[in-house]
Amino acid sequence: MKYCFLIIKLMIFFGCVSSEKLKNCGSVKLKLRLIEKKTGQEIPVPFYEDFHFFFLDSMIICEQIALNVRTDENNNETKERVIKGYTFIDLPSKTYTTYKTFSDTSSYIKHYKQPDTGRVEGGWNFISTPDPDSVIGPPVDTVINGIAFCKYLCKKSSSNQEIFSFIFVKKKPTTIPLYFTFRHEFTRSLGSPVTRVENIVEKDSYNLSSEYVLLKNTLTKEELSVFTRWKKNLRKLQNSKP
Repeated sequence: MKYCFLIIKLMIFFGCVSSEKLKNCGSVKLKLRLIEKKTGQEIPVPFYEDFHFFFLDSMIICEQIALNVRTDENNNETKERVIKGYTFIDLPSKTYTTYKTFSDTSSYIKHYKQPDTGRVEGGWNFISTPDPDSVIGPPVDTVINGIAFCKYLCKKSSSNQEIFSFIFVKKKPTTIPLYFTFRHEFTRSLGSPVTRVENIVEKDSYNLSSEYVLLKNTLTKEELSVFTRWKKNLRKLQNSKP
């Protein structure tokens, strides 16, 4: 329960159809892990499952997931990852459209616009910019899971506390889109997305990391068909507005 509270608290702050011809498409997952401070070992976060995203140019499809946990008479737990729906995000128009199933025949459930700041229901915030961090000292080279990063120590101050974190930028060019970032201002200044953040928890033996991981740079015929149909649905919704 201690880790669940920690996660909630920190997250408030926080067969290809010629998909080879598409330069900006694929899928990404968002993973959260506990980081053991002494060893650097990554540990799965209790009661959390990774989010998956599909992207095509300036469009994103985000899973809406839930984790069902059941305990039997012997106190054994079983976990089931459940996809409750999908959110189609169109960045240029700042609109979100929700669907029950990932299909080009699925009807939309709800359509709404992204506010200028803050998170939105049933989706993810790829648009608004968090408060800039103060960077403390020069970047440090580090390697995590075989990937070379530049690591920056950052500080964010509020009225009654200071929050420290490490932010990571890959040293080699990445094909992950710039909107998959944890620090918009930092990304704009560097021209590369901040794909990993590690929140420093001073009074615990673990830190909490969040990371966008690129899974592939292609879309299947079925995935591309969903993007095509949902984009057409969005245009119809926009044209039907008075």
